[in-house]
Amino acid sequence: MSVKRMIKYREIWMGIAMLWIMLFHSDLAFNNRILFFGKSIGYGGADIFLFASGIGNYYSYIKDKEPLSFLKRRLLRLAPIYVPFIIIWGLIKMITKELSIYTYCSIYVFFDIIYCICYRTH
Repeated sequence: MSVKRMIKYREIWMGIAMLWIMLFHSDLAFNNRILFFGKSIGYGGADIFLFASGIGNYYSYIKDKEPLSFLKRRLLRLAPIYVPFIIIWGLIKMITKELSIYTYCSIYVFFDIIYCICYRTH
């Protein structure tokens, strides 16, 4: 398969990989040997997803080859989904009194990275 075709169908590969990962983590049991084998090596879905995602990141980066610009674009794309989730998750952890130092540090580091990328000038 050529590189252009891989890029063209990258989203399809990512979708298949996501479904494969979900199957791997599910409680479904299969009597069919082929399906059982596919489920048992579901970690391959993560490899495919990360590879396809890396291809997209590479082509996004080479648009202007400025690392800070690339990070800002990635942040602006991911933050609207991630920030509400991490806030809700943090609140649930606080309410259930499961907010460990690890959870707190994870949230703090994420927002510190956002601050560094968006507001610090060089």
